[in-house]
Amino acid sequence: MVVRQILNNNLVLSKNSAGEEIIVKGKGIGFQKSKGDVIEEERIEKIFTFAQSGRGSRFQRFFSSIQAEYIDLTDKIVDYALMQYDMKLSDSIYIALSDHLEGVCSRYEKGMQMPNGLLFDIQRMYRQEYDIGRFALRLLKKEKDMDLRNDEAGYIAMHFINAQIDNDMDDIYMITKVVGEVLDIVQTHFRMVLNDEDYNYQRFQTHLKFFAQRLLMGNLYYEQDDGLYEVIRERYPDVYECVQKIVMHIVKEYRYNMSKEEMLYLMIHIERVRGR
Repeated sequence: MVVRQILNNNLVLSKNSAGEEIIVKGKGIGFQKSKGDVIEEERIEKIFTFAQSGRGSRFQRFFSSIQAEYIDLTDKIVDYALMQYDMKLSDSIYIALSDHLEGVCSRYEKGMQMPNGLLFDIQRMYRQEYDIGRFALRLLKKEKDMDLRNDEAGYIAMHFINAQIDNDMDDIYMITKVVGEVLDIVQTHFRMVLNDEDYNYQRFQTHLKFFAQRLLMGNLYYEQDDGLYEVIRERYPDVYECVQKIVMHIVKEYRYNMSKEEMLYLMIHIERVRGR
């Protein structure tokens, strides 16, 4: 393995045995090196590959400009996610999270911390990702003596949600917001607190995430079954009343007209979680 380009003292561009472009990370691995020099394998700490064509040049530009400490922090956080939860992550996490951490540190030095209006929803809907965010806060405390609020753990969690489903951060924000709003309507209507340990609750939450994705894409779910809709509506009038509140909220806030089939599945899920 030889140096193709020096990105900084700790990062060099190379190629693997398959001829694919890679970025090799190691302390001082690029110091006093030139194109064509052999990379000492014992100094290699990490190898970044590019899962999608066209990303290589983007990675090169980014790694050339960002300080190595933020890449190191990101690497440790990602390793924690892989070790604890065996997550399948897009390689974009290294760019997005390194850039985010640089911004966090810059704002912290100026006495700024950003409130996270979705923190409660992230905590209850994305437990693994939020745990990774909490690990990141502990790491930043240890290595940079930063006392960050849990709001920041929520923001870091969103990067890992994004890296698993490869959606835009704006989409993740909106999906979480929609799901949280629907759950709040259900809990308020029935004057109850849903048990997030319950299997039926977890199924309901998953259903809502897919519903929110359809809402954002404007894709109406349609499967003709008026008979079952009427049966469930008549059998569980209080659940139907709750669903009508959800329908009115979705129309008002998002201008999305839910189909009878979507209302049917909402009624079924709500009756299950309410029954528990």
